Amino acid sequence: MTGSQNTLGTTPPAVEGPDPVVLAEQALLGALLLDPQQTRTVHEWLAAQNFYRAAHRALYQALVDQFRAGHPALAPHPGKEEALAWLTDAVATASRTTRGISPSYPHTLAAACPRSDHAPVYGRMVVEAALQRTVAEHATRMLTSAQTTLAAGGEARILLTHLDILTEVLDQLGRLAGVPRPGHGADQSAPGLGEPAVVNGSVEQLGQDLLAEEEMLLGTLLQTPQVIGEMAVWLRPADFADPGLGAVFSLLVALHRNGRAIDQVTLLWEARRRGLLTDQVLTVERILGLVPAPGDPAFGGEIVARRALARTASAAAWQVRDFAATMPPSRLVPRALALLAPVQQARQRWQAATAPAAERVQSFRARR
Repeated sequence: MTGSQNTLGTTPPAVEGPDPVVLAEQALLGALLLDPQQTRTVHEWLAAQNFYRAAHRALYQALVDQFRAGHPALAPHPGKEEALAWLTDAVATASRTTRGISPSYPHTLAAACPRSDHAPVYGRMVVEAALQRTVAEHATRMLTSAQTTLAAGGEARILLTHLDILTEVLDQLGRLAGVPRPGHGADQSAPGLGEPAVVNGSVEQLGQDLLAEEEMLLGTLLQTPQVIGEMAVWLRPADFADPGLGAVFSLLVALHRNGRAIDQVTLLWEARRRGLLTDQVLTVERILGLVPAPGDPAFGGEIVARRALARTASAAAWQVRDFAATMPPSRLVPRALALLAPVQQARQRWQAATAPAAERVQSFRARR
């Protein structure tokens, strides 16, 4: 029966909906019903959980179980009764655990299959669609974890676990679809990248606690300016949720690198020289309102770096989730990996922020 054409009826029943994913699943199951030997070509790498519809998952698993049990229909020259039993046995088994499989549904499946010898092709379609759904699922989990980290100071390592899983799923989808890895001919462009937009994490939404944390960090740097150079290795102005406070940090770094005195007055003068007062990025009152304060700058910097990681991850996950529903793998994989690149960079900076003090000093000296 290999390569057999559809022969169940001259007028195929209407395919259920226009969804190409459902049609691919129906075509594959139709191929396996028409030609039991085709199960051999897919059962080792196609899993029941790859199917979108529960009825399709149950029916596929029943067919695979029959194949592995050596169903009589797999004989070299099966009779009509064995061929019919292959169909009815699978339907009966699947119907015991899942609703929605009527006695006539196998005819719908067979009618959806143009050629049974294309079963491996249909199977790869099913896996591809499953991976796309998985991309959206893990992007959603990453988004939720990032927002938890932002709102309640959640554990960043949980967020990074979701980032690793999402990256691995994208790699799997890329290999299946034949998408070149970045650096090997892949399109790594992603319009609108750079510093991702804040999603559910604006200054107004996050409240005064965040502003107080960032202002406290700048206060401790005014108190202990000797640590600014070390901190600048892993903290960036864009890591601050408040752009104005990020600008203050950039001024502190510039003054430190040039070996100049650091206090509120020198900060104000440097802001004036750079046009930040004219551009209204900063105000005189805000700079003079910064107060040197005791404390651990590394601790405050870690908080800012962790929130920056969460904001960057939130923005990227939001876009990857939306792209997964609309883009083919050839575009989705490079675009999503490009979106995740700033998250990986923020991750490296946060990890540097949380490294033991000796490692931070060694990294600082290596960059000098």
